[in-house]
Amino acid sequence: MMRAARVDRDVIKLSCLNEKTIEVLVLERRAREARDALRSGRDDLAREIARLRLLESDERVRQLDREALACAGDDAKTNFHATRR
Repeated sequence: MMRAARVDRDVIKLSCLNEKTIEVLVLERRAREARDALRSGRDDLAREIARLRLLESDERVRQLDREALACAGDDAKTNFHATRR
């Protein structure tokens, strides 16, 4: 999607997609930290907090996926879902 926005020189789409990508990268780091905390969880509360962070991150990434598709427009949605099958 970003490649197509670059080729089209669509600054608005590229900016929107870049914003979503950056947020996903932050969430990936947060999820890694939560997984590490789960593995080394010293008490039940710490493990539960880590588990909730993982669930929140997963939910937000799914939302960002939908938002990125909206940034890219209808053509990207069709192409993206066709390649996932």
